Amino acid sequence: MSRFQLASEIKKLRLSKSWSQQQLADISGLSLRTIQRIEKDGKCSHESLLTLASIFELDVESFTEILDTDNSKILDMFNKYALFNFLKGVKSKSIALISLVFVLPALYFAVANILYYYLNISFMHSSLEYIYNDAILFKVFNFISPFIFIGGIFLTIYLNLSVLVKFNLQKRKNDLIGTFYFSNKIPNLLVLLTAGCLLFLFVGYVLLENFILI
Repeated sequence: MSRFQLASEIKKLRLSKSWSQQQLADISGLSLRTIQRIEKDGKCSHESLLTLASIFELDVESFTEILDTDNSKILDMFNKYALFNFLKGVKSKSIALISLVFVLPALYFAVANILYYYLNISFMHSSLEYIYNDAILFKVFNFISPFIFIGGIFLTIYLNLSVLVKFNLQKRKNDLIGTFYFSNKIPNLLVLLTAGCLLFLFVGYVLLENFILI
C-alpha cells in the first residue's frame, strides 16, 4: 500500500464512523495537525500508524510496509516535484479558475472564428477584424498568438492534470514501484476537456492550412 492509499484509507475510515478530524485526534491522542498531515499525504511515524491501526482495527503488517520504503532524499524530492505532484495542496477549483484564464484567449479566438465563418455571427469577430486591418497590430498578433494560444492550452492541460493525476515512486527491497492516482474533479475535467478540444482544433487548423490545402 502506498502513502496516497493510506491517506485515502484513513480518511475513509474516519468518515465511516462520522468522526471529525478533531474527534479522531482526541480519541487517538494524536495532534489535529498530525491527523491532517496523514490524511493529506499519508506521512506519519511508526507510532502514529500503530495507534491508528489499533483504533480502526487495521492489518498492522500491511500498513507498516509503508514505513519500510526507501526514505532517500532523491525519492522524496522526486515525489515532491514529480510531473503532476508539485501543486498538491492547492484547491482544485482554484486551479480550474486560474487555468481557465490561460486558455481564454485561445477559446475566444476559436469561438469568434467559428461563429463568424460558419454562422455568420460577427459580434465577437469585430475585435479580431480591428487587429487584421492594422498592419503593425497584425504583425505583433501573428508573432505572439502562437505562444499565447498554444502555450496557454498546454499550461491549462498541465495544471489540471496536476490536480487529476498524482504519481508516487517508492522503493521496496530491490524494486522501484511507481503508482498513478486519478481523481474525478468535475471542474478540472471540464477545463481539461475544453483545452484538449482547442488543441485538436488548432493542430487541425495548422495541418489544414500548411499541408492539406497546398
